[in-house]
Amino acid sequence: MQLKGLVPVLAPSARVWQEPGVSAQAGDFVAAAGWRRVLIVTDPGLARLPLLARLQASLDASDIETKLFADVASDPPIATVEAALAGAGTPEAVVSLGGGSSIDTAKAIAACLAEGRSPASLAEAPPQRALPHLAVPTTAGTGAEASNSAILTDAAGRKRAIIAECLAPAFVLLDPDALVGQPRGLTVACGLDALSHGLESLVSMQAGAASRMFSRECIRLVAQALPRVLTSPADAEARSALQLGAHLGGAALRLARLGYMHALAHAVAEFRHLPHGLLIARALPAVVAFNTPVAGALYNEAARMAGYADMPVLIGGLMREYCVTPGYADLALTSEERAAIVARCLAGPFHTWNPRRADAADFARLLNAT
Repeated sequence: MQLKGLVPVLAPSARVWQEPGVSAQAGDFVAAAGWRRVLIVTDPGLARLPLLARLQASLDASDIETKLFADVASDPPIATVEAALAGAGTPEAVVSLGGGSSIDTAKAIAACLAEGRSPASLAEAPPQRALPHLAVPTTAGTGAEASNSAILTDAAGRKRAIIAECLAPAFVLLDPDALVGQPRGLTVACGLDALSHGLESLVSMQAGAASRMFSRECIRLVAQALPRVLTSPADAEARSALQLGAHLGGAALRLARLGYMHALAHAVAEFRHLPHGLLIARALPAVVAFNTPVAGALYNEAARMAGYADMPVLIGGLMREYCVTPGYADLALTSEERAAIVARCLAGPFHTWNPRRADAADFARLLNAT
């Protein structure tokens, strides 16, 4: 619950465990919670990997009745949630295995089952109840397992945010082994997405002492661990640090929300289908520069905590090292598409949280920045 004009100091906490291999103990956690029937939600790629087989074996060993929905799509469409509901049966809880798309799909399913609603209605009237949810994230980026929001894509290709306290998973298993073997590009995109959560929540108009504690630690852990993971993928300590940083970024955005990096990325995604993390990363330099006149001290303090001279050095160094193109100029957006993107940004909710307000001309400059 959040009353108008009041910001919670601390969000209600999930029970979170981090340990290599902990996902293979999912059955113990589900049984201890008293759930006997669960719906597992994942994507087709993970469905073919041993990680799902180990999770399923753990649930079977605890005599948990399961159904599997393994058709989660990237940037999950509302139609994906509808398909999952059609074969969900009557679970007492949901178990998600995957990145932000699987976790967000599971959140929507949990709300629809608890309230007997269609997924299309969730964005118009946020749910008050959801089935309990155990999340096993397999990427270190979205922090969806720590947040109280879900992003679905409607039939027109627009991202729709559903925000409700009941959507936050009750249990989270952070398994660093789940990151082993990920493609380098996915690790980069997810890591920079996690960094954006730390950056945007740090300077949010809704930020407080607790959210900034999470934000700073997210930035420090991601900035230090991402290069180590990419250089030495077998470094278990680095994987754990990167995963924890992403989780704390999710906790920070739950309290403080986000800003114009996400406004731009969500709007551009309607016209160019690229990984969310890369669309976010492209906006980092321009939005940080735009916010610096009012938030530069906070940015630079966090950068120094991470071992960098200032925030432009931190961001610029990571983007150059991983060959991430700043800005959207190379996407060949038409003038009509650019106008629509600016209009989407102006109409969106992110003005509430971004520390400096942008007008149409500002968004056009941010979109054209390189």
